[in-house]
Amino acid sequence: MDMEAVGALLGMAIICCTVVGSFWLLVEAFKQSRTWGWCCLLIPFANLVFVVRHWKVAKKPFGLYMLGLLAWLLVAMLSND
Repeated sequence: MDMEAVGALLGMAIICCTVVGSFWLLVEAFKQSRTWGWCCLLIPFANLVFVVRHWKVAKKPFGLYMLGLLAWLLVAMLSND
């Protein structure tokens, strides 16, 4: 397998982590209440408030999202020659 294919697979995995984590967090917000769900969907940084206030249900999706985000940052830093 060449490096371009590995990079493409890594990029797809990172995108999947961030998308799945953010969608999962949104689902948990809607499970809590419709108000939380709509706030997380429409108001910037409301999802961070939701994570702080409802840590028990939000820690796994938030962790997955942060894993993808940190991996994205690491790849961006390493690819910047």
